[in-house]
Amino acid sequence: MKMKYIIIDNGLAEVIIVFPDLVQHGNVAMGFDKVVSAGFIIMTDGNYQCYGSSFSLKINSRPDDTIIANRQLRF
Repeated sequence: MKMKYIIIDNGLAEVIIVFPDLVQHGNVAMGFDKVVSAGFIIMTDGNYQCYGSSFSLKINSRPDDTIIANRQLRF
């Protein structure tokens, strides 16, 4: 299932926030001071993959986003 994400810098670390693709990136980002990237996220073969960009924020995903997602979203 395709979802959306933003990555914020909270001053200590970069943190991923994942949400349904029906919600605009800009609506989720409103509550945060520093959004460093945004895009779409899917899981394939047990691994997360981040890609694309946010039209509402005018910001792209980054290669490191996939690393952050796989580190933070695994239980």
